[in-house]
Amino acid sequence: MKEFKSNPLVILKNVLFAVCAGFVLAIIANFFLSPTISKGLGALVFLGGTYFAVVLDNIRVVIDGDKLTFYRGKKETHSFTISECSFHSLIRSTTGDSSCDLTIKTHENDYGTTIDCSMLGRGRYLQLLDALGFNDQEPVNISTTKRNK
Repeated sequence: MKEFKSNPLVILKNVLFAVCAGFVLAIIANFFLSPTISKGLGALVFLGGTYFAVVLDNIRVVIDGDKLTFYRGKKETHSFTISECSFHSLIRSTTGDSSCDLTIKTHENDYGTTIDCSMLGRGRYLQLLDALGFNDQEPVNISTTKRNK
């Protein structure tokens, strides 16, 4: 059994974003509302963002034999039989952030189920792909020729 959990640094980054969002909202709201209300709004945004980052956006992926299970928080969200699925991976990287999406297609679902695995972090996501057998195949080499006009 292999288990992949959310990267603590990604969770910490999202908590810091919640702190910044709460602080900025409190400053902006202070111009229009009383200081007590603006501080309360900032605290609510901070608490909501922290709850979302730590509890709701916390992802766990378990590979147990031929079974692939995704958990968000403590709730099981998706379960697949690996041998009956085809996988597609997409990693988008920008400065300081990367988005990792795993699309799982089954015989019943032609469009597939796309799961955001960004909370795993890039390293753990690549380990997940290795565990799913993404690197078992030889890469396809494409030869290109350049024509001079």
